[in-house]
Amino acid sequence: MKCNCCWKDIDPSEYYVVNKCKHIFCSYCAQKAWLNGNYKCPLCQITLTEDDISRNDSTDFESIAQQLYGISPKNLNEIICLISNFNQKQQLLYESKLQHDNRVNEKKLNVKYQQVISKAFDYRKQRDQVKNELEKYKKENEKLELENQQFKALIQEYEQNSKQTKDIILRMQQEQSEKNSIISSKLFSPQTNQVKQLFKQNAFEVSSNAVLQKKLNTKINDKFAQLKKIREENKKEINLKPTSKKNTFSLEKKRIPILQSPVVNRPMFTSPLKSVVIPFTPI
Repeated sequence: MKCNCCWKDIDPSEYYVVNKCKHIFCSYCAQKAWLNGNYKCPLCQITLTEDDISRNDSTDFESIAQQLYGISPKNLNEIICLISNFNQKQQLLYESKLQHDNRVNEKKLNVKYQQVISKAFDYRKQRDQVKNELEKYKKENEKLELENQQFKALIQEYEQNSKQTKDIILRMQQEQSEKNSIISSKLFSPQTNQVKQLFKQNAFEVSSNAVLQKKLNTKINDKFAQLKKIREENKKEINLKPTSKKNTFSLEKKRIPILQSPVVNRPMFTSPLKSVVIPFTPI
């Protein structure tokens, strides 16, 4: 037997209360409901009187049995039917209470389930954003690696050209010194026409070597400028695509250091005919 208010089991050693609407309450719930003298059923809100409320002692079986002595079997059957109806009503009340509790718990579970689904959706969205950012950084890293390889190849080509240029300049200096010695030996000779031809040939070779060096420097400068332009365009493409700051994981970009072009000396040589300077301006 359970209290229809708190739905706790009634201890047989305690008192309980039954009203005319066939609702049963433990002593604690009865005192709490009718302490201020407002006799109403806590469940169906029916107004009650003191006669409609019976206080029973489940341990006083002898007094209950004495009340049933001398009652005809027909009346006993009616009493048994009333007791059976009372028990059925109590069972229905208890089942309805269980159904109500199940509905409440089901609503709570649905709310928690929706919260879990929403969090899972947010986590999946964040995962996709992180995956996209990783792909973008991977592509950018590949571009930087390719650019670095191009710079390495260009620097290697520049070093080879610089070595060739130094060799050419050294050879030109040696040839010039030989020609100067020949010119100085023949300067006071009567063959003036040969001296003039030697001067003209020397000036032509010097000018042709200067033009060759200028074309080589222009070619190298153009390659450096082209790689620099490609690098600036890659930076602009990255800056034009802002990343989302909400619910994202922070990632650190690793940039491959670009090899710097070495410092190039400006070689120079002089001759008795003309001072020739072969400059090279690094980027």
